[in-house]
Order: sequence, then C-alpha cells, then structure tokens
Amino acid sequence: NTKPAITGGAKLIERALAEATIQGGEGSASQPADSAAATSGAKRAGPYKHLMTGVSFMLPFVVAGGLLIALAFALGGIHANDAAAKGTLAYALFEIGAKGGFVLMVPALAGYIAYSVADRPGIAPGMIGGMLAANLQAGFLGGIAAGFIAGTTTAFLNRHIRLHRNLEGLKPVLILPLLATAVTGLLRSEERRVGKEGRSR
Repeated sequence: NTKPAITGGAKLIERALAEATIQGGEGSASQPADSAAATSGAKRAGPYKHLMTGVSFMLPFVVAGGLLIALAFALGGIHANDAAAKGTLAYALFEIGAKGGFVLMVPALAGYIAYSVADRPGIAPGMIGGMLAANLQAGFLGGIAAGFIAGTTTAFLNRHIRLHRNLEGLKPVLILPLLATAVTGLLRSEERRVGKEGRSR
C-alpha cells in the first residue's frame, strides 16, 4: 500500500528498519524452507511475468484500435469501411484502428515480452519477430513464441559477447539488436518453411 509512504514516510522507514532481517542472518536462516519455496515460486513466475508484461503493453493498442473501429461503425454504420465510404470520417477512423492499432498488437506483445526477458536490447528483435509472425498469420501464439525467442537470444548474446570497454556501448544499440533480430527472423522463416512442407505432405 502506498498510502503509508505518502502520509508518513519517516514512520514507514523506522518500521522497516525495526522489522527487517539481514539476508543470510538469523532471520533468513531460521526459515530455509520458506526461502526455497519463494525462490521456486519466482522461477515458476518468470515466463508468466514476461508474458504479462507483453500483454500489459499490448492492451493500449487493442483498446485504441477497437474503440476507433467502434466509433467508425457508430458514425458510418456497418459499411463504414467500404470503398464507397472512402473520404469520410468513419472510413478514416476505421483505417486508423484496423490498419494502425490492430496491426501493432502482435509486434507490441512480442517486443515487450522480449523487453521483459532481455531489457531494451530485446525490443527491436521482439517487435520485428512479432511483425514477421503477424505477416505469417501466426497470430498471438506466433507473437508469444517470437517474443520469447528474441528475448532469450538477446539475453544469451549479451552474456556471452565480450567487447573492449570502448566498444561496449555498441552492444545494446547495434550488436545485440542486429544479431538477435537476424536469429529470430531466420527461425521464424524456418518455422514457416517446415510448416509449408508439413502441409504439402
């Protein structure tokens, strides 16, 4: 609850100092089972947390796009998106909602799943992977897969690529997005090829 921090910050700090236990000290040592359970729960919550991060960032696109489409139909009726309605406000609102907001839902989902996994370097690979998934008509499941692939790849590369300290600044803005995007895109292309071969058989 944020209210105690706002109304009585000093008292809250005093209470925290009085009730806190030192990590690795008697307080934590006396409850090893609880600590282990908490660690296990945190591990289980990892993928769920990343997924919920992606969903929370995707929701504004869903809301904005859906409401714009609803307004278009309210103003122009069921035929608001027909070619005959081109040039009207209803048609313009429909285009913005359907071809702007809704188109970005899957890329936003994938991009921010990757962001949750690998921080800012994961955004570009995730969004590009999500756009590829949307173009392949893989839907939300394809976007989720692309987000986790991009985030995991970016985090792996970040851990294993070591550069001179003068070049370290290039990692988050150039090297990691470039390599992770290439890997994610190639994996999505390979999935599409395998899927086509499976359907043809």
